Amino acid sequence: MKFLKSLKTIWTTCFLTFLIIKCSGTTWVAAYPFTQKNEGQKVTIKAVSYAPFNASPMLGVTKVYYNKKLLYKIDKYYREKILTSDDGKYLAVIRTSYQSVFLSDHSYRPAIEILKNGQPFKILYLNDIIDTTKILHKNGFYYWNYYFDSDAFRWAKYGCQNCRKDFSSRVLRTGDTSEIDEDEWEECKRQCDSVKYEKLAIKISKNSMYVKNNCLIIFTNQGTVIKLDFATFTIQQIPVGVYITQEKSYNAPKLIRKYKKVKLTNTFEIPNLTNGNNYKQEVGNIFGLSISKTSNDTTIFNVFIHHIVINKYGKCIDFYGNIYDERISKYSSKQSINKEMTEKLNIWAKEQFFETKLIPKGFECYSFICIVNLK
Repeated sequence: MKFLKSLKTIWTTCFLTFLIIKCSGTTWVAAYPFTQKNEGQKVTIKAVSYAPFNASPMLGVTKVYYNKKLLYKIDKYYREKILTSDDGKYLAVIRTSYQSVFLSDHSYRPAIEILKNGQPFKILYLNDIIDTTKILHKNGFYYWNYYFDSDAFRWAKYGCQNCRKDFSSRVLRTGDTSEIDEDEWEECKRQCDSVKYEKLAIKISKNSMYVKNNCLIIFTNQGTVIKLDFATFTIQQIPVGVYITQEKSYNAPKLIRKYKKVKLTNTFEIPNLTNGNNYKQEVGNIFGLSISKTSNDTTIFNVFIHHIVINKYGKCIDFYGNIYDERISKYSSKQSINKEMTEKLNIWAKEQFFETKLIPKGFECYSFICIVNLK
């Protein structure tokens, strides 16, 4: 019976070995405006993306309120889970997955980025919070957070059912294993015990990150719970079973996030200027060049506008673009950037006003992109 009690303790603390991370793929769905509240807090977060189809963090704004009073704003929108301390002063951006192509060293990848009053404050790296030698890899991504693996529980049920057929109900009830192989019995018992945790595992998967008593709580796929105290910034790594026992039950505060339904524009092209002139044509006029409809042998300069953010009044409030000299290289590179022309374009763009009909309703600002070939 001693090894059965030991087995039960091990499973209680390690049942997350049955859980894996769901791959979200590389295609980003639209990032809609949202309002977020964490149960038990007086903090409200309102976030809007100006470039809904970009990677995170993206152009946009995140505003943090306490008792309906604006504390600060961040000129970014995050796809990642974001949570705050109880007073709203600290905001944690939780990065739980990484593309393997960009992951040369697990240990020094940011896992949790903390901002204080909207400004960078502290970064916790993967090796600060998990065992990076056990990080999971699937479909080109690395994951460290908690996910419910329905297949694992289905196989556990199947294995347990087979056990019940192979062993008498008396053995399962009393734990008398004198006449059966001990290793076989341990495996059977493990599978049957794991089934008991299915409902709890589902509950955790629905809310595996939250703030409670001014502490950031994150369940991982390594059978641990990360507990970060916002008051002292101490970090604890607690076995899941121990944490659940300490809490006496899984009663996590609910995270309420409501997305605003908006109709996004179906074009990324930059709107015309308020005088009706075509933006591409105006770019050519700046340099006394004409427009080439396609990139070909006659193209001299390639204008790549990564983003131009236009507010609801038509004013350009942010611009980032480069002009590449294709006589130096047909492939855009730092060496082929014409710095003088690029600077002139940036100055000109920020002085312009644009039509606003392409800005989706409900957005104060919106970002557009554009490629112009000049000859």
